[in-house]
Amino acid sequence: PQHAGGRSGRGQAAAAWLARVREAGLCRAAASRTRPPGSGFGRQFARPAADTTLALAALAGAGLGPDDPAMAAGAGYLRSAGYLRSAGATHASRCQAGARRTAVSLAGQVAALVTVGQAASPETGRRVAWLLRTQHDDGSWPGTADCGRVTATAMVLRALLAAGVRPAGRPVRAAVGWLISRQGEDGGWEVTGDYQAPSSAECTAAAVWALAAAGPQALTSAWQGTQWLAARQRPAGDWPDAKWPDADGEGPDY
Repeated sequence: PQHAGGRSGRGQAAAAWLARVREAGLCRAAASRTRPPGSGFGRQFARPAADTTLALAALAGAGLGPDDPAMAAGAGYLRSAGYLRSAGATHASRCQAGARRTAVSLAGQVAALVTVGQAASPETGRRVAWLLRTQHDDGSWPGTADCGRVTATAMVLRALLAAGVRPAGRPVRAAVGWLISRQGEDGGWEVTGDYQAPSSAECTAAAVWALAAAGPQALTSAWQGTQWLAARQRPAGDWPDAKWPDADGEGPDY
């Protein structure tokens, strides 16, 4: 949770690792060909613009301001990639030609617009309205081929809160309730929320990130997730993730 701040050893280690990723150009494959080296984030076969919005949010939570070079470079990449164009409730990322509109993509756009100071803009409002219309009755949002329901719901929840949607309103309360109901006994979350796989660092971080901003009713669940993450952080400051297994069986470095 953000109140832990960037002053803790773990927060500093993770922020330093993110900065090293950006500076070393470790965002590779197709993603690395769509942006200037060192300006965005993204793993192999993933969405570099969406991953960049998450990295910017993480760095902001660690205490970096909008004038920090890493933050400015990331925001510049999002603009240059067409991610923040005035496209209404459409998939505005031109570097992902042919991709269909999804809750994940719209949540990423809302988060990016808020990051660059456009929380009250009509573009943000149209995207928020689309997200509210597409919420499932159980409080969740659908995932995609490479982003499960837990991460998708957490991303949308955090984006809606950042855009000013009331925590006491039904959409937020339903999303919070769904995430809490899908937390594993170990304190983490897995990809689908159906308890069919080991808890994932990516899914758990997304859920904690959203629940920590959702109010007092979610803090116990968020704290349990934080404990799960703290117990699994590696000495370099990163986390393995069972969602995307490597040859060593530990998953890539997140």
